[in-house]
Amino acid sequence: MKKLLLASALMLSMSAAKAQLALENFNAAGIPAGWTMINVDGKTISSALNAKIVTGLATAAWMKWPVTTTDSMMITTSLFTPSGTCDRWLITPAFNVTSVDMFIAWFDNQPYSPAGLPDNMELWVSTTGGATVASFTTKLGASALSSTTSTKKRISLAAFNGQSIKVAFRSTATNAGVVGLDNVQTEIVAPLTDLQLTSVTPSSGSLQSYAAVGSPITIAGTVKNNGTSPITSYKVNYQVGASPIVTETKTPTTAILSLGTASFSFTAPVSATAANTAVKVWVELTGDAVKTNDSLSTRVAGYTTKPTKKLLYEEATGTWCGWCPRGQVYMDSIYHKYPNNVSVVAVHNGDGMTVSAYDSYIGTFVGGYPSMLVDRRLEADPSAAFTLYGTESTKYGLADMALTKTVSGTSATIKVDVKPTASTNADYRLVLVITEDRITGYSQANYYSGGASGAMKNKEFDFATLPNPVPASIMKYDFVARGIYPSPTGTAGSLPATMTSGMTYSYTFPAVTIDPTKSTRAIVLLVNGSDESVLNTQNIYLTNVSIKEVAAGVNSIQVYPNPASEVLTTKFTLENQSNVSIEIVDMLGKVVKTIATKNLTAGTYEVPTNVAEMASGIYLVKITTDGGSITERFSIAK
Repeated sequence: MKKLLLASALMLSMSAAKAQLALENFNAAGIPAGWTMINVDGKTISSALNAKIVTGLATAAWMKWPVTTTDSMMITTSLFTPSGTCDRWLITPAFNVTSVDMFIAWFDNQPYSPAGLPDNMELWVSTTGGATVASFTTKLGASALSSTTSTKKRISLAAFNGQSIKVAFRSTATNAGVVGLDNVQTEIVAPLTDLQLTSVTPSSGSLQSYAAVGSPITIAGTVKNNGTSPITSYKVNYQVGASPIVTETKTPTTAILSLGTASFSFTAPVSATAANTAVKVWVELTGDAVKTNDSLSTRVAGYTTKPTKKLLYEEATGTWCGWCPRGQVYMDSIYHKYPNNVSVVAVHNGDGMTVSAYDSYIGTFVGGYPSMLVDRRLEADPSAAFTLYGTESTKYGLADMALTKTVSGTSATIKVDVKPTASTNADYRLVLVITEDRITGYSQANYYSGGASGAMKNKEFDFATLPNPVPASIMKYDFVARGIYPSPTGTAGSLPATMTSGMTYSYTFPAVTIDPTKSTRAIVLLVNGSDESVLNTQNIYLTNVSIKEVAAGVNSIQVYPNPASEVLTTKFTLENQSNVSIEIVDMLGKVVKTIATKNLTAGTYEVPTNVAEMASGIYLVKITTDGGSITERFSIAK
């Protein structure tokens, strides 16, 4: 938890017994002196939450979290068994309101929400000094919580100037999540009028900034009240190029409190044209003292044709993850259902197939395993793969891409031709991902074993009938990320910022090293540098041995010991009678030893091979049948 500590420079010092409320960061041991808690609902906290957050939460209305550090906040929850609405109060000590410019300030967040539902927290005032719910008769306001980031809020106490009061923080959500509260204090803030335009959508270069020529594009944004008085009305404006200014007055349903935010959208949209055009957006508020934060810009453009769209599915997975067979099944299924319209990458975590840079990047998006990202804009469970395909495959992909490969031994070079169907003015980048199919040698944790968790199967694996873990001799992994170049987000300049519709722009990636004996694929991502979303993809096989491997009729292969020093044993099962050759191949694809060539009937075989004279290094055992070939990697260590 990263906490933002803010002490007011205008804090008024008082020596009276009921001074204004000093900063309370909840870091000291125990509940702070003078603070009280009331649990009105009396409900039982979900046991799953106890495991997720901290044991003991069920015994308190509010509690400190995390309890093992000196950097804590107060939390409460609405996650109950059975589900219901919480009613939990955290009450400050009594303090004096000494100025009409005094505010109660705090930071809040939502550190955990399994369903992504927003939490709600109300603020109430008691002027009687009581510590019962009945004594809190005035509602100051409410704070909606949906972000894991701690955000400062404040509400004016001017109505209570000259009085001694207590303030209660009351959580009232239903089955939403965990509420976090921190850094509570009073502040004296000089009067200020300042409305800031904090964001504009669509952002430049995003999919939403494009539409068919003549179609409407809605301009929207978010404002923040940096001042001290509530804002009940303000004006918003936009101008497309040198066109007339469009002005609208916005009256939010609820006044925007100090440090509060509000969203707006223009009822008059922009009409997309073939030109990529700048749109200036700004806000107006009477008496606004700060003009430098009133405006932002974006760009919009139109297209006449849509390129072929290939969605990117990035699966977050690991051999240690017992639910990850679900990801393997759905990624395999979506690829075989839409082979020409998706690019699939399995990004492994915590196992022998991990690419550290890729794994670390994906880890910033996902909340657990298994998970998947679609075009790096949507995170979901892999079971949503087909649903999201239906909604996302119709999105605009900006450009058609064509790939040209040059493969020589272990070296591969990829050239990409990018042909946008709309004119652009944005930071677009290219990223190269190398994947391999049919990876063996790793067991897979499998919580579907035995069928108690339901069916989970594709044409190759029925995980309900397989053990936990699935043995390495059986398990095969597809779409496995083996490298990402130059980085997960690419490098500025791989494409020019300004591109003209219908023109072709080429880029060649530096050569990468591949394993020519594996089924290896290159996937190129067209990435928006400003928000890291993926607009389109294209892929090409560098070496395609996956079909031959399936047709080889060898349903398992093991080599042991691995590493070997004197004798290597190759064990495999042949499904049908076939001519079979067994060879050892080095990493350059050269055959260094032929073990056997003979006709074999269906069955399981163990073939010993003397490797004592071979040099230390990494090799492959290659089994070739009438139907194709299959390989297994091993090493020799002397």
